[in-house]
Amino acid sequence: MRYISQLPHLFGPYWDKRVVVVLCLGFASGLPLSLVMSSLSVWLAEGGISKTDIALFAYLGTPYVLKFLWAPFVDHLQLGKMTRIFGKRRGWLLTTQIILMTTIAIMALNDPMHDLSVFAWCTLAVAIASATQDIVVDAYRIELFDDHEQGIGAATAIFGYRLGMMVSSAGCLIVAHYFGWQMAYLVMANFVLIGVGATLLGKEPSTRVAETNAHLNPAAVIRQVVVRPFTRFMEHKSWLLILVAIILYKFGDAFVGIMTNPFLLEVGFNKADIAYVVKIFGFGAVILGGFFGGLLIARMQMYNALILCGLLQLASNFIFIIQYYVGDSIGMLAVTISIENITSGMGTAVFVAYISSLCDKSLSATQYALLSAFASLGRTLVGGSSGVVVDAMGWIPFFVASMAIALPGIVLFVVLKRKTRYIPTRLMSPSTTLIV
Repeated sequence: MRYISQLPHLFGPYWDKRVVVVLCLGFASGLPLSLVMSSLSVWLAEGGISKTDIALFAYLGTPYVLKFLWAPFVDHLQLGKMTRIFGKRRGWLLTTQIILMTTIAIMALNDPMHDLSVFAWCTLAVAIASATQDIVVDAYRIELFDDHEQGIGAATAIFGYRLGMMVSSAGCLIVAHYFGWQMAYLVMANFVLIGVGATLLGKEPSTRVAETNAHLNPAAVIRQVVVRPFTRFMEHKSWLLILVAIILYKFGDAFVGIMTNPFLLEVGFNKADIAYVVKIFGFGAVILGGFFGGLLIARMQMYNALILCGLLQLASNFIFIIQYYVGDSIGMLAVTISIENITSGMGTAVFVAYISSLCDKSLSATQYALLSAFASLGRTLVGGSSGVVVDAMGWIPFFVASMAIALPGIVLFVVLKRKTRYIPTRLMSPSTTLIV
């Protein structure tokens, strides 16, 4: 009873208006990713596009990798009337959201089977607008909350991001199943209005960083805004090894991720099966995995948790081989997705905690953009080659290869563990780790 009586106090901060705003912005941030990745792969596969070409579309996710290059400028530049009317952060948010809605709608009105190159350019435009929105949402969230509230802000944003991904994956597939792909993407474009509403509802946070830099000459501004976040990160011991480990850690997941939906279609499942089991049921499995990951962070040394979760992610890819032989069994698909998503959720929780621990809080927006971009590099580099492997070798060698390429990242974290005496385990609040 004592713990029950404490629940209102524990969850009280989540009723704050800022939490609602950040939840909706997280939703708008997570919405576009599946539209240029997993949902798109189903659209292309149904249209008869080759697996090699489908996998090559993963390279159009490059803006998510390179966003750190323009993050410092988004962090500090103003947008004329938009900035004067709405403020620096909200001005950027509204601008990117309007562009995002427009580019998704244009994507919907183009047929990839008619002209794949034009469709690819539309997809790239969505990815650029989405990556830019991510930069602004992260900066807005960090500035909106005080130091002791950052855990609440991060947890809310991540949960909203997951909801956005579920809508643009499961929701998109369900709409496409009944009304076609163009209608599905037009509906997704309108869901960005949730982010627009949150931007209008929210308040503009402090702009102390911009005011501090206002009196500096251009060369000094470039040094402080662009160069300083990178040089400060390089003060970390073994910083280059850390970057390589961050890139490699999710290689196995990235290799399988882009081809999961084409694999399931080929096994015999339809869009509705994928939507209900992989996306909606799988969403709960990811949340459960995040909960377990949070427990690991609280009870294990960070590198031990990273290594354990990496091994579990590697082993989980074997379940797809069993699915291949079982065929289009919904029950087996539920088992496959449960194992894969729980281990992936655990790995993500621990991985986000590790990346957060590396950021200098005074430079967190740009440094987080840098590190998260490197973390998504594997999805782009390896994902783009996965279709070639499937076409050349078949599904079984493909899944075996996915387990092999997951090993180097785990090995590097073993090396880092031996080189680093200590890294904090309680890096974020329990609420953050539970919702990743």
